[in-house]
Order: sequence, then C-alpha cells, then structure tokens
Amino acid sequence: MSFVTVPEFLKRHQKYAETYTPAWKFSDINEKTIQTHVLISMWALVPRSSSLDLPLHFTTIRDGKANLPSVTCLDPRLEPERMFDLHKGEASVIRNVAGRAKSALTEVMAITELAPIKDIMLVHHSDCGATHFTEESMKKLVAARVSGHDEELQSMYFGEIVGGDIERSVKEDVEFLRASPFVKKELTIHGYVIDVITGELKTVVE
Repeated sequence: MSFVTVPEFLKRHQKYAETYTPAWKFSDINEKTIQTHVLISMWALVPRSSSLDLPLHFTTIRDGKANLPSVTCLDPRLEPERMFDLHKGEASVIRNVAGRAKSALTEVMAITELAPIKDIMLVHHSDCGATHFTEESMKKLVAARVSGHDEELQSMYFGEIVGGDIERSVKEDVEFLRASPFVKKELTIHGYVIDVITGELKTVVE
C-alpha cells in the first residue's frame, strides 16, 4: 500500500464539493425537526513488533504502511469519509467537539508514535456548535445538572471557539500542535475550514 498525499486528498475533495448538498444549519436545531445520534468509534493500534493474528486493517498499521490522521469536529453534518473519498487504511479520523487539537492531543500522540505518520490534517467548519457557547456557559449548564463535582468540572475543556472566528481556531490549533513537546517536530500539520453550506474547503495553514 502506497502513501496517499495531502494534495491527493484535496483533489478528491474538489469532486465532493461539486455535488455537495447542505444538511442543515445549527440555528435550525430543535427537538421537533432534527434528531442527531452519537457514534463513538474506538480504534486499536498495535505495535509493529506484535505477533498477534490481526485483521487486515490493523496489520497495515502494524507493518508500517501508515495512514494520515485527520482531526475534525464530531458534527454529524461532516462526513470525512465522503469529503476526502477515504478508502480503508488511508486515514485515521480523530473527532471531538469542534475538532480541537487540545482535546485530540493524546490520540495524535498515540497514532504518530505507533505508525510512520508524515502529515496531519486539521479541519474545522463553519456554523460550528462551539461558536454558540463559551467554556463558562457550558460548565454552568453541566453544574446545574451535576452537583458535588465542581473542581473536576472546572478542569474540563469543551472546545469553545472564541468570538466565532473559525479561521483563528484553526491557526491556534495548528500552532498548539506545532508547539507541543509531545508532538513530533518532523510532522507537517495542515489547517482547513470547510463550509457546511457550500461544501468548499479553504486552506488556512499550509
């Protein structure tokens, strides 16, 4: 299996954007019109020295035929597999609230330690739910429901995008990963914003 480059992923995305149809806007959400579901996908990575009898999609990582990690939001409107026409074994998709790098740090550390990764694509998107709350407001919402865990709650990070500035959040997260002592300096980290209305992908950081 050969490496798929970032330019190839971007080329595939152009075809996706040409036929893209928007799903909905965050302001459209209410209990009567939209129901969303949460899927938690757990990936297991096995060191290359492992002698376990593994399915094909695990052995490709163990044998050093690396894929490219993408960090993006868990918003159900985003479809990384379709956005970049991903095939099995080509990319590990790390998803969290707003696609924030801080929340994805341990996942980035694990995948880049266990597989020969060269690039990371960080993708945020327009109309993100994280532009509709602040860290303080989210913690107040949770505190109203859960009592006796104030100290633990205050240490949590929910991924607020300050001022609704998506491009700034991408730049902040790319800089966070580049500056982290836990992230390999030889990695190339790219930053993008995808428009959920048009499907177009904008390069923010090369």
